[in-house]
Amino acid sequence: MPNTTLNPNDILTKEFDYAAHTALQANEDRVRIFNYYLATAGTVIAAVALAETATPGQFAAFALLFAGLALLGVLFLLQLVKLRLAWTDSVRAMCQIKEYYVKSLGDEVPLASAFRWSEKTIPSGPKPWTVAFLMALTVAVLSSACAGAAVFVWGMAAGGWWVAGAVIAGVAVFAAQVAAWFLLSRG
Repeated sequence: MPNTTLNPNDILTKEFDYAAHTALQANEDRVRIFNYYLATAGTVIAAVALAETATPGQFAAFALLFAGLALLGVLFLLQLVKLRLAWTDSVRAMCQIKEYYVKSLGDEVPLASAFRWSEKTIPSGPKPWTVAFLMALTVAVLSSACAGAAVFVWGMAAGGWWVAGAVIAGVAVFAAQVAAWFLLSRG
């Protein structure tokens, strides 16, 4: 059996690389999900906009499409939350490794000043006006508009104008999604 010695630096380097890769992947997945939702919402909205001569049955189908798109928006927002948490966890892992080296090397090699982020200074949970928040806000606006449109178009299918119900549905879905973003993104 060969004599092997375990080099902790090799393990820590691999772990740091893995954490960096997962942080990058979480960001890429957020962009991919966001773009997919925008494309889906745009397609449905364009289809409805072209339906000038729709029958009540077709309006009911469009209402169901809008309701489905609103639900899809909620699910996409939850995915954005999970990806934000995954990114934060990866950054914490990298900071933990950096702090290990700072403590291990002590004054021998002054590493602490080379690192911008530490466990104490990484971006905290859900901050407004970050890119992640603006992506979630865009999804919330579109899906809440779809929820309102579902109610409005359903009213058209029923032969009425349910404007107040549409506004209430849209505002309620929007408020719920923004609240969910801030509550669930705390990681």
